[in-house]
Amino acid sequence: MTEAEQSDEHCQSKTGHKRDSLSADPPNVAVPGKEPVNALCGRGSRHMRERIREPVIMKYRILVTLKPGVLDPQGKAIHHALEGLGFDGVDDVRAGKLIELEVADSVGQPEIEEMCRKLLANTVIENFRIEAAEPARA
Repeated sequence: MTEAEQSDEHCQSKTGHKRDSLSADPPNVAVPGKEPVNALCGRGSRHMRERIREPVIMKYRILVTLKPGVLDPQGKAIHHALEGLGFDGVDDVRAGKLIELEVADSVGQPEIEEMCRKLLANTVIENFRIEAAEPARA
C-alpha cells in the first residue's frame, strides 16, 4: 500500500470521507441538515468534514386509558392473573397504553392533540393525556 493510500485510509477513518482519487479536495456539496466545513484530519491531507447540525427534538408521552364505564376485558384478565399468582388486595385493574413520541421542536401541543384525536386514541371509548418530557437527544 502506497503512502498516499495509507493517508487516504487514515483520513477516511477520521472524517468518514473518502477522497476522490482525481482531486486533492472533495467537491463542496450541500447536504440537507449538514454544513460542509473544510478541515485538516491531522496528517496534512485536506478533506471535507461535515459538521452535523443537531435538531432539537422534543419527547412527549401520551397516556391512553379507557373512559369510566367502558368494560376492560384486558384489565379483568390481569386482575384474575394477579389473584391466581397470590397477590391479594388488588380491587380493580384498568389497562391502557403509553405512547412515546419524539418530534421536532416545531411540532406544538395542538398538533400532538390532533394526532391523538385522529389516530392514537379512540375518543369514543378512550381518554388521552399528553405529558411533555425532557428534550430528547438527537
